[in-house]
Amino acid sequence: MQGGSTAGSSGEPSTTEISSSTTAVATTALESSSSGGPRLPEPDPEVDWPHLQCDALDPNYCAFPFPSNVFTVADEGTATGRRVRYEPAAWPTTIGGTQPDLSVLERSDGFSTSAAMMVHLPGATVTGLPTPLDIGASLEASSPTILLNADTGERVPHFSELDMSHADDDRRVFYIRPAINLAEGTRYIAAIRDVVDADGEPLPASEGFAALRDLQPSEDETVESRRPLYADIFARLGEAGVERDTLQLAWDFTTASRENITGTMIHIRDEALETVGAAGPAYTIDEVEDDYNEEIMRRVSGTISVPLYLETAETGTGFNWGERGVPEQNGFAEFDFEILIPHAAMDEPGPIVHVGHGLLGSLEEVRAGHYRRLANEHNLVLVATDWAGMATPDLLNVAGFLSSGEIHRFYTVADRLQQGVLNAILFSRALQGDMASDAALEVGDHSAVDPSRVYYVGSSQGGIMGSVLLAVSPDIQRGILDVPGQPYNLLLNRSVDFDNYLALLWQNFDNPIDIQFGLGVIQMMWDRSEPAGYTHLIRDGLLPGSPPKDVLFQVAIGDHQVSTLGAHIMARAADVPNLGPVNREIWGLEQVEGTVEGGAMIEYTWGNSEPVENIPAEDGEDPHGKLRGLDASRATRGQFLLEGTIETHCDGPCDPE
Repeated sequence: MQGGSTAGSSGEPSTTEISSSTTAVATTALESSSSGGPRLPEPDPEVDWPHLQCDALDPNYCAFPFPSNVFTVADEGTATGRRVRYEPAAWPTTIGGTQPDLSVLERSDGFSTSAAMMVHLPGATVTGLPTPLDIGASLEASSPTILLNADTGERVPHFSELDMSHADDDRRVFYIRPAINLAEGTRYIAAIRDVVDADGEPLPASEGFAALRDLQPSEDETVESRRPLYADIFARLGEAGVERDTLQLAWDFTTASRENITGTMIHIRDEALETVGAAGPAYTIDEVEDDYNEEIMRRVSGTISVPLYLETAETGTGFNWGERGVPEQNGFAEFDFEILIPHAAMDEPGPIVHVGHGLLGSLEEVRAGHYRRLANEHNLVLVATDWAGMATPDLLNVAGFLSSGEIHRFYTVADRLQQGVLNAILFSRALQGDMASDAALEVGDHSAVDPSRVYYVGSSQGGIMGSVLLAVSPDIQRGILDVPGQPYNLLLNRSVDFDNYLALLWQNFDNPIDIQFGLGVIQMMWDRSEPAGYTHLIRDGLLPGSPPKDVLFQVAIGDHQVSTLGAHIMARAADVPNLGPVNREIWGLEQVEGTVEGGAMIEYTWGNSEPVENIPAEDGEDPHGKLRGLDASRATRGQFLLEGTIETHCDGPCDPE
């Protein structure tokens, strides 16, 4: 069990005793509250949950509050003792009558460690809420929104907002967004109070929640059955200084275990590495092009043959699940690769540097001018494969299930992304094995590659997905993540790149709440193959078979495509400092100057402003692709990859303008 799960070894829910002081706090708050009649007796606290189709505590939307333990069932076979289960009534149906296949979520033993909490509070405003610019306010005693680790009683930093991605004021989701990764396999309590309408008046609690809060009878059995649970919730909130009678809503949920999030990736990695052995996977060289250009002496392309864990090698399919409950090998599949050998490699072998491509792009992005210059200036042998799952061939699959409204088919992306990470890991082994001595990689009297040094660099989606590769790879030693972010649930509405995909969703769902709920749900699948499940594991080497890595984040303030809020979450997860002189202070990141080792984040600015709401930044010219072409940035990259130390190489704060 990891992260203080509430399930014991038997899988039964925890019934941790509440101290007498806690009960006293809760009782005092209750006595000072107004009520509609004689109060019912408070039952003894008991942490247990009914399994519901809809939750009356948020009568405005069946599946809210989200996430919630009432949409799970007990399961002694999981690490948390729970299993996510939604009934059909909780799921939105498309305009054409399509309803997703709910069974795909039942592989989860809890909810995402990074997705936003969501409720619908008609008439709510953001007055007094902690914002992305004021995250520290969420930890203050007066914060209107509270996110509490139920076991430790610690408050979790977050910000709260309304969904401003559309124009329908009556159907805006109210979010509580964690500013850090939540612990795996852990019970949390979310609470809301003092949220006001446009006239400054507090919003009323729902009838069901008011009945629990004020110990009033309810005719709804789903409310009555939760009185022992809410005796525990109110007591824990009371011990944290949150008065019961001020609450407008509160609920609890359990996050998925680390085993559930990372287990399939680790399984296919270990089994595939054993299959290919020290020699690495079989490969074929298809083309060798000498004198490629002024930076690159030779371009080599071909295919590697890797163990396949998907139903087919084609896009649109998921894992080949076996009777053991894990993905099983389904033969071998061929995937393309490319290698760029710089002219500098004539003098001595260069490190192997994996390059990750951008959104739904391809390995051909390794040929970009800024990568070629980096390679020749610092003698780096650049290598690339596609991010299977989010590469150009996957575009039709993504567009297809968004167009049909079958959002459950997102599992095909999450599963295939894990195969894509595996392909990169196996390509490393090929370059460290037999391929290193292949004639196609020989220059002069030596191999162009130094198999003892394996690094990574990627921008945009490459900066995002590179986090997963760094955390899981047994061979890569350090990596650079440019203009990255996590989780995707936070990034999507804040990216101009998402506009076209959002338009496809609007063709199927006329309620914007349905869309946001869908995006929240798929995060459970996405965690298994995106940074939210892995960034916090990079530097500590906490995954089996994955030694600690160094990591550098480079960020563009005002980025139109990847919100810097996501980069800050990544930096906090990796526990790196904000390297200065800084352009601005970032909550939760230590500010340091000079030369550092291990990891850091560097922010660059071109003077662009950033919105607070969940809409894309659109001020000025998009700086998303600018920092990779900067001399200072390239110098920082080269120094970090070759020496392992980090400096900004900027004259003061990194402000190219």
